[in-house]
Amino acid sequence: MVPKPCCMADLATALRAQGLPEDSIALYMSSWKGGTTKQYDVYLEKWTRYCVEQKVHPAKPSIFDVMKFCTHLYNQNLSYSAINTARSALSAYVHKIDGVTIGKHSDICRHLRGISVKRPSMGKPSHTWDADNVLSLLKTWHPLETLDFKRLTFKTIMLLALATAQRMQTLHAFNVNRIEFCNDEIILFIDKPLKHTKEGRPLDVFHVYKYNAEKRVCPFRALRAYMDRTKPMRKDKLNKLWLSIAKKDDAKTEVTTQTMAHWIKATLTKAGITPGIYTAHSTRGAATSKAHWAALPAETILRQARWTNAATFARFYKRPILQKDGPSFQDTVLTTRYPTA
Repeated sequence: MVPKPCCMADLATALRAQGLPEDSIALYMSSWKGGTTKQYDVYLEKWTRYCVEQKVHPAKPSIFDVMKFCTHLYNQNLSYSAINTARSALSAYVHKIDGVTIGKHSDICRHLRGISVKRPSMGKPSHTWDADNVLSLLKTWHPLETLDFKRLTFKTIMLLALATAQRMQTLHAFNVNRIEFCNDEIILFIDKPLKHTKEGRPLDVFHVYKYNAEKRVCPFRALRAYMDRTKPMRKDKLNKLWLSIAKKDDAKTEVTTQTMAHWIKATLTKAGITPGIYTAHSTRGAATSKAHWAALPAETILRQARWTNAATFARFYKRPILQKDGPSFQDTVLTTRYPTA
């Protein structure tokens, strides 16, 4: 008989068997966010199958068993990042070995380092896309009242992504019951912890301002038009901000972050941004890089993107903006400043 696959819920079961009260178990389990739990369950299921094949106790393996499992994943052509996630999942589930968790065991750390050498992560693009190209496209999608629902949706989510410099998870968390319109600003309250939410810190509040310099790319006006358009569509308590772009108004549903990411990538493609290179998450880097090269103070950029460390921006997001015009690095280096003899 094949045993039930391991999952994070088994931790709660184990704690319950040891007599820990339900309210304490709930608090303990909430330390892992929902997305992390889903990721871990994928690799714990793989771990279960491996343990069955190798006749290993899933909660009490030897350090060699864990190393061989990592090698097994490597031989399945999983990336270093994926195998590292598997290590984290086992750290949460497997009993300590030699007094330390799997993730901190010196042999596992050395083994993962070898995997990273043999299979290094692919480099990210050295440049980010020019936000001006996308804004130029969005200017043509005007006036808002004449846009079909699909283009209104694409325009609104792109403007909010650029104006807030936030990831899809944050945009997905916006709730129509937690959005307030003031004279010249919109206040968007978040009612649950997000990936960047620090322990003990209050939940996020975002401000989007009316942009009068160019009304055609004003996120304030776009969001108000979107909410007005969707108000009669919101049946059966559809309180999430974003609704599906199904043709019939009475067939609307709330969407996932994956669908939202598809909308962003579709808009990038329409703007001439090379498909397949940049993800929806790249809006974060494009917005903050543009702000940086426009000499906006670093503390303003970090505060808007919810980064506490400037090194995060410098390492992962700050990129030169890819432009077709202007001199390249090579042209600049090879051009002489003095007349030849």
